[in-house]
Amino acid sequence: MKVKTLEYKKLEKIEVLLAELCGSNHEYRLQLLEAVSSLIGGFNLEEYLIKFNVEVLICCKQLVDEAKQVLNLIKLTDIPVNLALSCLSHEPLDEVDKRSAGSYYTDSRLATYLAKISHLDISKDSKIIDPASGNGMLLAALVSKIFEDNPDTGVYLLENNIVACDISAIAQRACRVVLSSFLTNVPSIEKMVSNWLCVDSLLVSEKDWKRLSPEGFDLVLANPPWEKLKLTKYEYLKEKGQNNHYGSEVTGFCDVGLSNAKKELAEYSKKIATKYPDTKGGEIDLYMPFLELFHKLAKLNGRVSCLVPAGLIRSQGTELLRRRYFEFSESVKITIFDNKPKFFSIDTRFKFLAVTVKPKCKPNPDNLISVSYGSADGRMINYTSNVLIKLEELKQCRADLTLPEVSTTEEWEIFKKINTNGLDWSSPESSWYPNIQREVDMTNKRKDFIKESASTLLPIIEGRMVSNLRFGAKSYISGSGRSAIWRTNKHGSANISPQFYIAPKSLAKSTLERTQVERAGFCDIAGQTNERGMMSAIVPSSVVAGNKVPTVLFDNSKNPDLIYAWVGMTNSFVFDWAIRRIISTTVNLFLLKSIKLPAIEESSNDFITLVKSVKSIINSDLNEKCSMWEVAELRATIDIIVFIKYGLAFTDLDTILDDFPLLDRGQPCIAGETTSTITKDFLTLRVSQYLNQPYEKYEKRVILAKENGAVPYINGELAKMTS
Repeated sequence: MKVKTLEYKKLEKIEVLLAELCGSNHEYRLQLLEAVSSLIGGFNLEEYLIKFNVEVLICCKQLVDEAKQVLNLIKLTDIPVNLALSCLSHEPLDEVDKRSAGSYYTDSRLATYLAKISHLDISKDSKIIDPASGNGMLLAALVSKIFEDNPDTGVYLLENNIVACDISAIAQRACRVVLSSFLTNVPSIEKMVSNWLCVDSLLVSEKDWKRLSPEGFDLVLANPPWEKLKLTKYEYLKEKGQNNHYGSEVTGFCDVGLSNAKKELAEYSKKIATKYPDTKGGEIDLYMPFLELFHKLAKLNGRVSCLVPAGLIRSQGTELLRRRYFEFSESVKITIFDNKPKFFSIDTRFKFLAVTVKPKCKPNPDNLISVSYGSADGRMINYTSNVLIKLEELKQCRADLTLPEVSTTEEWEIFKKINTNGLDWSSPESSWYPNIQREVDMTNKRKDFIKESASTLLPIIEGRMVSNLRFGAKSYISGSGRSAIWRTNKHGSANISPQFYIAPKSLAKSTLERTQVERAGFCDIAGQTNERGMMSAIVPSSVVAGNKVPTVLFDNSKNPDLIYAWVGMTNSFVFDWAIRRIISTTVNLFLLKSIKLPAIEESSNDFITLVKSVKSIINSDLNEKCSMWEVAELRATIDIIVFIKYGLAFTDLDTILDDFPLLDRGQPCIAGETTSTITKDFLTLRVSQYLNQPYEKYEKRVILAKENGAVPYINGELAKMTS
């Protein structure tokens, strides 16, 4: 879901005024903002326009008069005037253009935050560069911070030691508009821009960088492009002026131009991959080679401060970059943000990082990685206290250095226990080594889908049909796509009622063979803030799973009960809690296999109990008269086995269960309370009894909740239906 940024809303009145004054004429808009800049800085506008060869569209007096209107409105906002200029000066781009340019303009709050943690140790002698400067937001925030301490230092740095580098001449002009607002005369502005480069930073040679700053830069400050080096037909047509929506038929289209454009992009990608060896495999995310560049540009004991997607700490393809930043740096500080404060016009769940490091030429085994979480309250960026993670401990837990999102030291200790006591099921020699497959692509195979059922057709399973230990959790009613209507099935009435069917002949041979056996499956659409993150179930034979339900088999073992045990383990709160530390919106296979399973031997009583409990829960879902309290007892049994096998302490249970705030939505509350905690109370009671801990207070709470009609382990949708 796309969102309007908070800054857009705050500047909306100014945008309306600019539209009235300039229409869609971007040149007029820039000239007007140059006039605003002159009012802020104090330089002579007419001299400026002549010096930079601006062909004036209206007379200077009118420009200044209109600029005063704009400036007065800016002053009514809580955005600093210099930074507001950056917000207003960008070239308007639609979503496609943004994707192709990788342009998600830096929010002024984030820029101010990064400046605050980056301006330390800055002096007149400091060399500073933004290799992806765009409209100059980050540099403006930094200079504002420096001006607060010492305006003379700020002026000197602008004139001599700050390099703004961007591939776009339009962006560089906007950057000039913004940074000129700090200067009082045109010669100073001219001197400032003489240091700038309008080039593709990724292709600048090391020799040329050395000419700018032989020892490297004291500060590399940047928000690089976040998009992939990829060109689709839709984007190509958009560039050529054709506004076709995704999936629409295109008539009279010649593939030659697209083919040539893709060849050019492929050549460029190859060049980038060669120049930046930490960037490897598949389609290149642009932020990745930029990260390698930043680390190389900074001098030893200099500083890199940047905004990048959270893929840096969790993606398989960024392992080499993690090693560079974690091992060959010190003072590693990572602040994790999501987009709930509307920093960018993207999904609110999207996560990104503010990263600051001091590069080193040799590995630093004693390094500490500081992790905190950022949020925004108005213009203030707030962040949690730091969790310090020793590099060596991280290596023991996560060999690839993927960084779990732990917000407290207690959470980090729990995560370490799970790793220490867990079973590595990604080893090819293990009985648990999974054969994971996406069976049928819901997009590419759409032409083969059939709406009407027939005995010769296979039902297609979608992600919404899989819930915790439940298959057939929803039934298709009507409609299609996002407007399709689905019914939530009560426990005891699970059934296979799909939206689509497919003929066996339309499936690959290996897929068809797979549909002939039971296997485990999981919904890969997830999130850290969902009611549950990991949801798996037994997928029966004679159905085929869509790509959002990857299925799991264990080919190294002849034990058919392994899939039942796996489903039980992965639906446990502990496993779910662990995987929530490393996912954002998808349970991808790389991250899934990185979470260790509880070490339960196939011949053990725990294994037998686990399998028996899972099978009983599945059977109960076919019986409308099943007791939900009996189901709750079975699920608690599974949770206890997993909890104990991970070697966790009773005090860890609170921390784990507190990570599921949406549990028990729709359940009746205990008198005097606003939310139900029946599942937490019930499981805590059972764990207390198992560990011989005092349990009377939990027992009392469960009795009170039960008297009010609350039942543990029922998801929110089912609870609402019942109520």
